[in-house]
Amino acid sequence: MMPGFRQKVAGFIRQLSNPPDNRPCDEKQPPKSNECFIQRYLNGQENGRDEPKIIHGRTPQQLPPKFLGTLSKPVLSAMTGPNGGLTTVNKKRRHLSISDPDVRFIDTTDEDTPTGNRDANSNTSSVNCNLVPLQKCESTPNAVELTRCGSGDASEELVVIAGISDWESPNTHAYGRSVSLYERHPVTGVPAGEPIADCFAVVSRKNSAILCLADGVNWGTKASLAAKAAVHGCVDYLNQALYGSHTVTNTTEAFVALLRSFHAAHNLILEENGMLTTLTAVLVLPLVAPNRYIACACNVGDSLAYVYSQKHGVREITQGG
Repeated sequence: MMPGFRQKVAGFIRQLSNPPDNRPCDEKQPPKSNECFIQRYLNGQENGRDEPKIIHGRTPQQLPPKFLGTLSKPVLSAMTGPNGGLTTVNKKRRHLSISDPDVRFIDTTDEDTPTGNRDANSNTSSVNCNLVPLQKCESTPNAVELTRCGSGDASEELVVIAGISDWESPNTHAYGRSVSLYERHPVTGVPAGEPIADCFAVVSRKNSAILCLADGVNWGTKASLAAKAAVHGCVDYLNQALYGSHTVTNTTEAFVALLRSFHAAHNLILEENGMLTTLTAVLVLPLVAPNRYIACACNVGDSLAYVYSQKHGVREITQGG
């Protein structure tokens, strides 16, 4: 005879009041030795490890200076995207002078700048007076360099954009890609939210690298334009400040260059009539000690940067941003 509804409810309550397994809930299974570092981290087994401390501050002067080695200038790999990335913007450009009264440099603080038209560069003049200044000029069509090469009648135009002549040169050690996780249209296959409102750029050299990422707020053409303009302005300035006629000798100067690259990115966003975007830039630079490197990061917004090593696992290097 099948039990009735009341009998089923009574049996269910009886099972809840007398569970078959009365072992304590805090008893844990022994950890498996073959678990990956992500599983060990989530299980709390990676919390007590000794790892290098990530130092952060509000200004470059709050961070301890580290002397840098000589930077190699030839480019080994460069990539940007999606859909052309930073190469699709910068039809015209206007730089602002440090003597412009409307300019307030991002690397100067409110308490360091009194009322009046003080030179915004004076706060960092003791750091490195050889950094590339932001010069005031009229808008010029497509600020790129054109170089012709070849022999005889055959010649090719080499277009340099943001300091790089070939933005499609990946290798096994430096690569970038943008992937949309939004749902796709069942017929056309186009992801929702097109165009993708993020942009990245990777430039690697023999002993250094520039990594840049921007994610436009919300979606649409204006958000995508802001992200591409931000990456273009940032990478363009860093290529000039670090690998042009000027260079940096310590990490304090590198952080000043990073902050000023954000100022250049902001200028280009305004010029291109873009909207809001996040921006994260990382410089991987060699230290004076052989085979030792340091990552200098600067970010605005929630686009974060991480570093992975087999010894220390995955760590966020944009802490305090």
